[in-house]
Amino acid sequence: MRYIKSARQTAAGVLVAASLLTANSASASLASPDPQAGYMNWFETDCATYVGGSGWGVGDLKATSAGGSVVLQPNFNTYNIADAYWTNPDGSGNKCMQANLFEEIGTVPAGTGSYSWGGFVDSNTLDAAYTATAFIKVLDSAAGYADVLGASQAIPSSGEFSVSGDLTAYEGDARYILQVGFMVVGVNANPANEVALGNISARIGASTAIGAGDSSALVDPTGIPVMPLWGLLGLAGLIGLMGYRRKQA
Repeated sequence: MRYIKSARQTAAGVLVAASLLTANSASASLASPDPQAGYMNWFETDCATYVGGSGWGVGDLKATSAGGSVVLQPNFNTYNIADAYWTNPDGSGNKCMQANLFEEIGTVPAGTGSYSWGGFVDSNTLDAAYTATAFIKVLDSAAGYADVLGASQAIPSSGEFSVSGDLTAYEGDARYILQVGFMVVGVNANPANEVALGNISARIGASTAIGAGDSSALVDPTGIPVMPLWGLLGLAGLIGLMGYRRKQA
């Protein structure tokens, strides 16, 4: 379990995001994000009053990420009924946790332009007290690592999701750090309620750096292809012709 109790502030104000300084790692890819890093910010239970933040292990968030599949859950590892900092005497959580699961791309590659990534939700049973989003962040290292892009999309109850942002203004500038991933926000919870509070199971899909006029879309990787109407009519005619020929033989 990894956490600290110290709040961190910057000259630009409250720190709500930070870089793990893994810019331009060999595995980083706009085409196929692989979120394997964790960062936790925590707030008072109003989810607005910032308290602290630090890099965390992915499992401590709590999340799992492997082979393009992710599972997102509320945070449980800070719950401690003997520690009033994290847990109220009545057994409720005493901090609002902002769990970030992401890949840090680093400097935005030249020529990226508009960028989109997404995936497909297999199941979403996450309790309504928690919010989950997919994001693209551009962190300004000269302004307390504030996110200057603000691109995010709520994770749906099922099916396709995607998030997009125009990265043109940040291309090639080492001041700005690109991250893509997921965020879960809500009060830290009792591990005894893990099943009841649910989770999100999703797969990262056809991510692509898109250019002007590109209408690429994600598809359900488990979907059954559907033949267009003209194809069905043609197939029916072919089957009928084959039957007619057999009768004439």
